[in-house]
Amino acid sequence: MLQELFPKVHRRYEGSRFAADLEGFADWLRRNGYSRNSTCDHLFRAKQTLEQMDGAEPGGQFATEHLYAAFTSSHFPALYRGTQRAFERFLSSRGRLIRVEPNDSFAALRGHYLQHLRELRGFAVSTAAQHDSTLKDFLGRAMLPDRTLRTLGATDVENYIRLKSREVTRQTLQHVIAHLRAFLRYCEDRGDITPGLHCIDTPRTYRSELPPRALDWKLVPKLVNSVDRHSRTGWRDHAVLHLMAYYGLRASDVAALTLSSINWESRTLHVQQRKTRSVLVLPLADRTINLLRRYLVGDNHFGRYSGEGFGRWGES
Repeated sequence: MLQELFPKVHRRYEGSRFAADLEGFADWLRRNGYSRNSTCDHLFRAKQTLEQMDGAEPGGQFATEHLYAAFTSSHFPALYRGTQRAFERFLSSRGRLIRVEPNDSFAALRGHYLQHLRELRGFAVSTAAQHDSTLKDFLGRAMLPDRTLRTLGATDVENYIRLKSREVTRQTLQHVIAHLRAFLRYCEDRGDITPGLHCIDTPRTYRSELPPRALDWKLVPKLVNSVDRHSRTGWRDHAVLHLMAYYGLRASDVAALTLSSINWESRTLHVQQRKTRSVLVLPLADRTINLLRRYLVGDNHFGRYSGEGFGRWGES
């Protein structure tokens, strides 16, 4: 696997004393759907980190607290945290991850607060869990074992936000600050902290500062119709773009379609959604029916249609 991923520099990875760990990690990443580029990036960061870890043994067990301390980068903190999470899941699947839970002196307070979020504010379980994750991180970094909430000051909050701003984007930081504001207001109402700590400025974000998540609709028909349909591949590409544009299908959903996905009598398309793992039944318009028939006729003309299925849409 390492030689396949790094054809030019695979000897650097195979010569590492953690070569077996990197080989297993690479195989786990690919089997769990990581792209080739993402796999290579994770392996690069894992190799660099493991070789610098004190006391790390190839094939041994790793503690979460040691991994958290090791996967740290002043230039790319978010990328190294992502690799840490992926490597921890890999170790957990092999039974090699030691989860060290710190002494949580604020567990009772967090439990009452989560109950407050769910029962009084009506938060979903997943939303409350996001708040709890922020609070665990904040209290773990800002509060020393011998400190109480009464000693918490504005400087502690500012230092935490300054530290967090180097790890996440401004958009994510807005959510972190919103979680802190709600928690600090709750603590202030209980009389646990100094008043006014919840007054935190959020980073500014601007409309359209990020690349658009979707093309303008005026451009979509032009893109779909720009495909050259003088070949079987062109008809396939045109059909793929048509289904994505007019039916909102994900690329992975379209790639998994087969001939059995189409019910010609009821004029419907059965989609096994990869992300939600649910079945979506879509009615097919006349234009789509004609396009799919033309694609199949083209496949038959080129000797590719067997009567059993499309195969993978993404294949040539």
